[in-house]
This record gives sequence, C-alpha cells and structure tokens, in this order.
Amino acid sequence: MERGVSFCGWKAVKDRSKSLSENQEPKSGRVYTMFHGTHLTYAKTIIDKGLEPSKDGMLGPGVYVSRNIEKAKCYPLNTDKKDKVVFKLRVRVGKVKQIDGDNHPLQKS
Repeated sequence: MERGVSFCGWKAVKDRSKSLSENQEPKSGRVYTMFHGTHLTYAKTIIDKGLEPSKDGMLGPGVYVSRNIEKAKCYPLNTDKKDKVVFKLRVRVGKVKQIDGDNHPLQKS
C-alpha cells in the first residue's frame, strides 16, 4: 500500500487524522489516529458491527484506545502474540480526562 494509506474495514483509506504525540493533550472535537488492541476472534465482529463498549474495565465502561501503538499491541493481556490484532482508528475526542495512575480519584467516573 502507498504511504499514508491504511487498511480500514474492507477497504484502504487515506489517513487524514492528526497525529498526537504521547505528551500532547488531545483537544475536544478533533480527530486523531489511535489504536485498539483486541483478540483475533473479535476482529471480524468489530469490522462487521463496530466496537462495543465494555461493561467495565480499569477506567469503567467504554472502548479503550491508545495513541501509542506499542501499548495497544499488549492487549489483550495474557494472550499469545499470534492471537492479537491492533486496529488503527480515527477517533473524534470529546471531553478528555487524564488518568495517569492507579487509584486516581476520577478513575471510574
């Protein structure tokens, strides 16, 4: 594939999202490239039906994404590398909270 083009669903699309470095704060309403790591068995369902928010997690219910592809590659935890898939997503952020450690007072809110 040509540079700047990535596989998205069943077709290749140009990536027009802004890149967001790890130390840069996201701005509400902007679209950024982020990553979601999942198990291979869920990949086709995600492609066909989209991402479903989890019922719970470290930060409560939701869809978990990272701007760091290396972090996304770690998920799901305790899973063999051959069974992992990372989706490259265009994410439009809304209100942003920075949770930078365990037991943060806003962790589940």
